[in-house]
Amino acid sequence: MIKIKRQNVDGGAERKLLIGMIVSDKFIKQAMPFYDPDLIEQKYARTVAEWCAHYYQRYEKAPGLHIKDIFDSHADKMEPTERDLVSDLLESLSTEYERADQMNTPYLLDQAEAYFKTRSLNQLFSESKGLLLEGDVAGAEAELSNYKRVGRSSSLGSNPFKDPDGIMRAFEQAEKPLFALPGKLGYMLNEEFGRDKFLAFMGPEKRGKTWWLNELAIRAAKARCNVALFGIGDMSLEQTIIRLVIQLAGRSNRERYCGAHECPFPNADGTGSDYRTVPAVKPLTWREAWRIGQRFLGRMKGKDFKLSVHPSDQLTVTGLKVILDNWETFDNFIPDVVIIDYADNLAPENRREEFRHQQNQIWKLLRGLSQERHCFVATATQANAGSYDQTTLTMKHFSEDKRKYAHVTAMVGLNQTHEEKRARLMRLNMLVQREGEFYAEDSVTVAHDLWRGRPLLFSF
Repeated sequence: MIKIKRQNVDGGAERKLLIGMIVSDKFIKQAMPFYDPDLIEQKYARTVAEWCAHYYQRYEKAPGLHIKDIFDSHADKMEPTERDLVSDLLESLSTEYERADQMNTPYLLDQAEAYFKTRSLNQLFSESKGLLLEGDVAGAEAELSNYKRVGRSSSLGSNPFKDPDGIMRAFEQAEKPLFALPGKLGYMLNEEFGRDKFLAFMGPEKRGKTWWLNELAIRAAKARCNVALFGIGDMSLEQTIIRLVIQLAGRSNRERYCGAHECPFPNADGTGSDYRTVPAVKPLTWREAWRIGQRFLGRMKGKDFKLSVHPSDQLTVTGLKVILDNWETFDNFIPDVVIIDYADNLAPENRREEFRHQQNQIWKLLRGLSQERHCFVATATQANAGSYDQTTLTMKHFSEDKRKYAHVTAMVGLNQTHEEKRARLMRLNMLVQREGEFYAEDSVTVAHDLWRGRPLLFSF
């Protein structure tokens, strides 16, 4: 019989705990109320965690790069095995210091809290069961009655108005987007690009939804976010890669799109567009694309960009979460931004349900994904047939199930007449926005040049 050795999950949880305690001031401050070194299983991890805790108690911040100095001062007194484990850990954190400002602290805190709760309850049940086996019922009852729940006050239930730090964190998270768009479009949308937000684009077929989702993915990566991009149904892996490098390069790989052409440029007062001729260029080659990709990775500075492409109607939201779990376990990848191109092509969780209920469940789970992972989620959806000859989309142009609106924090319409398409212009309007005042009849005009892979040149 073949024996399969399972990976030590706690080891992964402890590594994430140590990353937070070493590099993030916000993490260690919020973790200290439930931190208990006796609940950490691995000795080397307990040692490093205690170094961090003592450093925080003295300086009220995480040790950061000073953890190496702390290690050097203790190394001679440590057992060789423990010393090697700590050395390997610190060596593996070389890129984590660069990520500290964009670390997904809320998610790491959730994981650390869940780990301490699990370890605490396991100890409680083990001690209580041992006493029962010895016939000490009173002792077992005492263990249960004396148990103190582990966790942050916010997760255990508390009065938020007695927690100034909690109010401060809420305002910080609400005010700081993970990335931003420029100009008037940014003024309309940037508040929606935060953690725990769920935005969707809606438009008819071939209206540019993939271009816009890729634009968000690329801008988020350039802002040093961990980005997960899922292509569902519309394009193959190779087609998706080409589309991405075209957007990075600002140049097509097809000769027909490399010729000289008229393109909008912002006018002098920023209220509209003038037109100039963009000169012809040579088609993008794979070698140039590779070099551009390398520069893109260098700009990310320690962050990562994951791409996963699937045929239509084969990947469920649950399957998507499994992929994210695997990336977290094996690659230490925790996304700040998850882009799904697009939700209408995801497979239902239960094929026996009526189709509109299947769609509602998909969108409900995507909203849950943004909340569970404390990340920004973006996707797109088709508008109904009534949108084809509509100048500006309204809420009545949803497809399949109107409850999509209930789950997003913002729904953005993609509007374009035939004349606007020829002029390389598009109008975006806010169809739904959970926070803030909006009017669906108001729109922002965006100039684009898809020959050069640019869905957003400027807006007015």
